[in-house]
Amino acid sequence: FFNGKQYRNIYTTDNLSIDIPGVGDVVRLMMTEQNSYDKSLSAGVRWDFIILACLNGMTSSSYGWSYKFRHTMGNVDWQDEVIRAGQILKNQAHGRLTGFANACAKLNTPLDIERLREVRQEAIPKLPPLRFGQIADRYFKDGGETMWDFMNAGTATLWHKDKMTVGDFTNNERLVDGLLDYAGKVLA
Repeated sequence: FFNGKQYRNIYTTDNLSIDIPGVGDVVRLMMTEQNSYDKSLSAGVRWDFIILACLNGMTSSSYGWSYKFRHTMGNVDWQDEVIRAGQILKNQAHGRLTGFANACAKLNTPLDIERLREVRQEAIPKLPPLRFGQIADRYFKDGGETMWDFMNAGTATLWHKDKMTVGDFTNNERLVDGLLDYAGKVLA
């Protein structure tokens, strides 16, 4: 991702993955290296998740985490910062990945039109109407039946674009965190 001001390079791991209980998909840890030329995005790394079957990236401020590199314009000790970020990854990766997978498992519940209305109003009210419509269209077109299917329709819509925008990352996080929060409160 590069928009002239910000950039994000995304990498996935080969060995940090887990099955989502009851769903039949595997989630893997994803790392995003990020920075900006206009100070709108802090230099650092962010860890989120990617579903292997469809390669949909799922960003989450609730389950993902980040590390901002401390630096000044005159002196950057990147090696120490990378080592610190690696320690955080080592200490948190398994627990965060397991927590995310277990939260996703709660989405394996039917999504009828009444629940979809409730999800729209309570879980993802800040998702722009155009994006919600695109996601709902894909959900119905793909024959979706569950909230997990809806989240995958959403992340596929927002993640697999020729030219992603900052809004796509923001909306991805709104969708993922909104649905997981809803499932944790309402479907628990």
